[in-house]
Amino acid sequence: MLAILTVTFIGGYALVASWAVRRSRSALLLSAVVAALFLVAAATFLGFWHTVPSMLRLTMYILGFVGPVIVVPTALLWRRTTNALPSTGSFPIALVGAGLGLVLGYFIVVFGFGTW
Repeated sequence: MLAILTVTFIGGYALVASWAVRRSRSALLLSAVVAALFLVAAATFLGFWHTVPSMLRLTMYILGFVGPVIVVPTALLWRRTTNALPSTGSFPIALVGAGLGLVLGYFIVVFGFGTW
């Protein structure tokens, strides 16, 4: 169930980010980033429902794992918003960036936070 939600979040964010690049320039992409980070922060509050031992640790792990999924596609697509480049290939760039962000988030959580 968690894997389905993660894959849906990654694909959905890549789709929204590429749509934001095609529709308008940096303002809509920035609002997509803020909305995605707000969604991740709202998911952190599920820790109150399940009474996790440490809300700070839960927040660090969620942002460490999902944060790069939000940041990497945005960084890759930001160049397309500043230049007058045609944005026909923005969805594959966003999808590859989200996949790279997921791998980076995995390495941050497992090796950076010392969970292994």
